[in-house]
Amino acid sequence: MATVTKPKTIPSKKPATPAASKPTAAKKEAKSGGQPSADELSRWVAEAAYYRAEKRGFSHGQDQGDWLEAEQEILRKLGR
Repeated sequence: MATVTKPKTIPSKKPATPAASKPTAAKKEAKSGGQPSADELSRWVAEAAYYRAEKRGFSHGQDQGDWLEAEQEILRKLGR
């Protein structure tokens, strides 16, 4: 008669960090006294300008306008 052995238990992996606890731009901003760094501000403007360009089909010759409008929008949202 064969003996049955109990299978070894594998320790569970540490659960992934929930998304809510990951630092966000808003949390980073709060840590820096409420104002984003120059790098953060530049990234936000670049992203907003990209979406403006995407909305108009990336037509040529309007990239500077997209950037300036995006910059104004971001600064307005920050209360500057």
